[in-house]
Amino acid sequence: MLEVDVGQDSAQLSDLVKAVERGETFALVRDGMTIAQVVPTPSDDPEERKKAFERFMKNRKPLNLTWQELYSWRHETSNPCQE
Repeated sequence: MLEVDVGQDSAQLSDLVKAVERGETFALVRDGMTIAQVVPTPSDDPEERKKAFERFMKNRKPLNLTWQELYSWRHETSNPCQE
């Protein structure tokens, strides 16, 4: 994720807006700490959602695990909701 220091010149804002329109996300950072994230608004257009899903499926990395391995892994990790 792109990080943008809030102390930078705001002339970069136009480029950042264009990046968000392309589906990118960026974080606003002050003194090395993230203070906000800017994310694209989900589209209501079914065709755009379909294209986004296709991009996701194309770029995802396969896990190459069996369902037994996934099930076993699920029970080996701690559940933060139960802590």
